[in-house]
Amino acid sequence: MPMPDPHQPKSLSRLGRISPLLMLLFVFLFIGLSYSNTLYSPPVLDDRSAFINNHSVYIDNLSWASLSQIHGGQFGRHRFIPMLSFAVDHLLGQGSLAQFHLTNILIHILATIAVYFLLLGLTKTSIGLKGLTFVTPGLFSLFVAALWALHPIQTNVVTYLVQRMASLAALFYFASLASYVWARISKSGSTQTTVWLAFTLFTLGAFFCKENTATLPLAVLMIEMIFISP
Repeated sequence: MPMPDPHQPKSLSRLGRISPLLMLLFVFLFIGLSYSNTLYSPPVLDDRSAFINNHSVYIDNLSWASLSQIHGGQFGRHRFIPMLSFAVDHLLGQGSLAQFHLTNILIHILATIAVYFLLLGLTKTSIGLKGLTFVTPGLFSLFVAALWALHPIQTNVVTYLVQRMASLAALFYFASLASYVWARISKSGSTQTTVWLAFTLFTLGAFFCKENTATLPLAVLMIEMIFISP
């Protein structure tokens, strides 16, 4: 029987030598290029009722009175963070559409980072390590995060301005799950404290973005049962 080629299992070794974070920067570049032609896409449908014709988001500063105005307007109570972001965009861009679209793209990039670190944490659990025999955790996490970020299904939440509510909810949702995983697998007490605090903040942030984030506790339980304590 011929001896197996010792280099065969390392077919991805050259790619693996490239820092995943450097490759993640290329993903961000591709995201920017993919949506660069949408910066002046006009508002449509719910954009108008949600924030264009919603005068509660027209603020002159970030005072307590302005925050109360946003909170008292449409969606302000249950989706305060997205409505605050619309108000800040209007304040900074003076109504420029490009400002709103740039923020949507930035949120998508931050959500991609959250997906990457969630996957990286899952692949470092005992269950994750057993399942990855052909590629490094960093490379696998990067590949899946890139697929998620550049998939055409994301076009809606990035270019349709009002869908920022869903995009922000996803950002905090993934960041919360990532924080939970890293808190559970971390061996350092100080790191655990920091990440548990981040988990709490991200969870609260998710709840103030969109109502469907109510499934977050169930997702945490599933991760605990499948990856942490099977």
